Amino acid sequence: VVADDTPAVQAVLKADTRRLKLLEEERQLQSRLEKGDDSVSERLDKVYEELRAIGAAAAEAKARRILAGLSFTPEMQNRATK
Repeated sequence: VVADDTPAVQAVLKADTRRLKLLEEERQLQSRLEKGDDSVSERLDKVYEELRAIGAAAAEAKARRILAGLSFTPEMQNRATK
């Protein structure tokens, strides 16, 4: 982890590259769907399924539990990594 202005909890979330890639793909597919490209709906459903399978909705809570287990207080979790 490079020390910068990123809060510690966000640094932990950034480490989950699979989740980040899926979220980016979701964003792109939703944009295409909104523009009328219905061919992406099946892939978008698969992305949603993968996000559910990895527990993406609970990622921040999990990151905070990990940091708390490392004795990070809530204030420390929100503090920059530098």
